[in-house]
Amino acid sequence: MSSSERLRMGTKLGFGVGAKRLTLTILAAASIALAQLAPAEDVGLALFYILISTLVVTVPVLLYLVFGERADDLIARSRAWITANEQLLAFATALAFGVLLILDGTVRLVA
Repeated sequence: MSSSERLRMGTKLGFGVGAKRLTLTILAAASIALAQLAPAEDVGLALFYILISTLVVTVPVLLYLVFGERADDLIARSRAWITANEQLLAFATALAFGVLLILDGTVRLVA
């Protein structure tokens, strides 16, 4: 059991920022800043990152608020599905990232 699984929901809400999440946020901000995009694109990417990173935390919290103790079963089934399909998820993520990199490189070569 990971340390975050042993924490109560109130504790998780108060201490949702860990070293990994902070590092990812700094890397995302640096990537956006170094991309030399138009200001509107910078803002759009920053808002997109904020939306995605907020949803990762907000969805489980909302599940607990809406479904109460029934959310435990839903989260346990979701965790079991993710564990059972871990290799497929890793493959799909790597494939999507690879396709995006190829598309980005192709656009930069053509433009």
